[in-house]
Amino acid sequence: MAVSSKRRNRINVDDRAYLWWVAPDNDSLDIVLHVISEDKRFNVLYVLGLPSATRYATVIGNEFGTIVTGGSWRRFLCPRFDTEGQVTPRHVRFLLKWAAAADSTIHEVDAAGLPVPFGGLCDACGRDLRGMLRLDAVSCCYCDHPVAGRTQCCG
Repeated sequence: MAVSSKRRNRINVDDRAYLWWVAPDNDSLDIVLHVISEDKRFNVLYVLGLPSATRYATVIGNEFGTIVTGGSWRRFLCPRFDTEGQVTPRHVRFLLKWAAAADSTIHEVDAAGLPVPFGGLCDACGRDLRGMLRLDAVSCCYCDHPVAGRTQCCG
């Protein structure tokens, strides 16, 4: 099924067609930039107005640079893709170029924009910990195995 193009902007980057639009989020008060390829393999959301320390892009599609997303929602720290809440084709093109260059050095974050454990998986039980750990957690919430990079309580 094709992506609806009604009230959406078209942009071509590297001989590939994308649609983009800015709309209020259905589940929050956020304003979100949506960018999707016509074949739906690339699908990224970017919330406007997030502070730089926790600013992220949410990847929904299967394509995101060299990173395999598996189609699950994943979030990555990103640069700013708007100017004081305004989005132009230049911003969208910048987002698309940034996403095409994404590799394993990019930092994955949880829904609050905070770093996830390395790889997002517990080394002992293999469960996905993305978005599951409290800020003061130093061990896996399933098997109590120490989590890499978290050696002391944050308070």
